[in-house]
Amino acid sequence: MKKKIALMLAIIMIMSCMSLTTLAVGRNHYDLYIDRASCRVHVYYNDQWLKVMVCDVGKPSTPTPKGTFYTGASGFSFGMEKGYMCKYATVITGNYLFHTVIFDRTGKYITDGRLGMQISHGCVRLAVADAQWICNNIPRGTKVSIR
Repeated sequence: MKKKIALMLAIIMIMSCMSLTTLAVGRNHYDLYIDRASCRVHVYYNDQWLKVMVCDVGKPSTPTPKGTFYTGASGFSFGMEKGYMCKYATVITGNYLFHTVIFDRTGKYITDGRLGMQISHGCVRLAVADAQWICNNIPRGTKVSIR
């Protein structure tokens, strides 16, 4: 009887260790790094480089802030009341967002599709496909490093 109990406890301990190992190894996460000088967003997945996106960052008078932040809400559009629309927005911090290039108020036509420049009011503008990718793949709380 004691041998059976010891064997069962050993099996339970081994299975517990396997589960913990699986959880630790199976944890998936993204990190985003924005290089303001080169106007690029670098995406890392489990510490491995995944992709790079050309972006616009803030102009000198309204710079994109430096620092480490964590993404917030995503998936919204804004600006219609001001005569334009930006789609697939994801909060970086405060009013600083990832979002698409600028569309007309209806969201049908791109009115400013420039990328790779320091021309925004501080947000990080992206090609439509890239902003949509961030919205669809980057979970809330993802680390964003801006240098």
